[in-house]
Amino acid sequence: MYSILIADDEPLALRGNRIIIERSGLEVEKIYEAGDGAEAWELLEKYPVDLVITDIKMPKIDGVSLCRRISQEKKNIRTIIVSGYADFQYAREALRYGVKDYILKPVQRQELIQSVSSVLYEAGEQEPVYVSHREIEEVLTLLQQGIWLGRQEDLEQGIRMYEAIMEKVSEDYALSVSGDFCRMLAEKLSLKTGQLIDQKPLFPEKGDKKTIVNLTTDFVCGIQKELLLKKQTDYTDVLLGMAEQYLEENYARDITLADLASRTGFSTNYFSQIFKEKTGKTFVQCRTEYRIRKAKELLRWSGRSITDVAMEVGYNDSNYFIRVFKELVGQTPSSYKKGGECRRWQHGGYDE
Repeated sequence: MYSILIADDEPLALRGNRIIIERSGLEVEKIYEAGDGAEAWELLEKYPVDLVITDIKMPKIDGVSLCRRISQEKKNIRTIIVSGYADFQYAREALRYGVKDYILKPVQRQELIQSVSSVLYEAGEQEPVYVSHREIEEVLTLLQQGIWLGRQEDLEQGIRMYEAIMEKVSEDYALSVSGDFCRMLAEKLSLKTGQLIDQKPLFPEKGDKKTIVNLTTDFVCGIQKELLLKKQTDYTDVLLGMAEQYLEENYARDITLADLASRTGFSTNYFSQIFKEKTGKTFVQCRTEYRIRKAKELLRWSGRSITDVAMEVGYNDSNYFIRVFKELVGQTPSSYKKGGECRRWQHGGYDE
């Protein structure tokens, strides 16, 4: 039987992860809880623990520091990191300290169980039922790039990595692991393309691991062919629709083309190319035009000062805002605002 310590400064996350593990059926006898890294270390000093599941950002001692201290002083304890997308670089740093896996927030029940199962059983006599969630995510990322961007080297590398993972999985669980893998790939590509990938692997009810691996490879290649056919339609409209929505929601923030590309799941270079081809403008030009359009609306109707309007649409420097506004509109914000006031007074409203 194993003992686990969960460290998280969010009480709901702490309690939720505990419940998932308690109801998982894993051989866990004791679960300790800590609200920060310092409390976690105190518990580790008092009680024997086999596994620590820690959030990245915590007061007093953060997750990375906790993992480093565990690596240096309590080498027999295994660790799993929980982090949000924004904390991914911190998670990468933590991997240097022997962290076995990382899980992205919000934590999904099955992912947590898979990760804990893999880490707890990897050093025991029992063969691991599940594989590291991190490994699966790396393979899925490569396959998505290979399939969607037509990068054959990524596709081939992803297939090789999948085959290497399956070597660690027993015959009894090969069908289950490969089935989950294919489902996750189809779901991720469906979200990326905006269209349902409804192809399913034709797994036999009983089949040896080699057959299952070969069928999974055929499934991946089948998806590639399906998307090549679907790409005859114009997917750029889907991508730009996603980008336009993100720009509309975040235009006042200091977002970049890389931020926009990440929302669609594509590389910055690839997205930059199709963005320019479709709109005839760079992202910076489109962002600037959108900000000025919003500024015109505020100047016309809100009655707010020019400095406030500049801040509202993402310009911390009001002088720079004035220069950009004049360049695009042909008059200064103050002139535009006065004209709007006159038009509202004379006509009771104005639309361009």
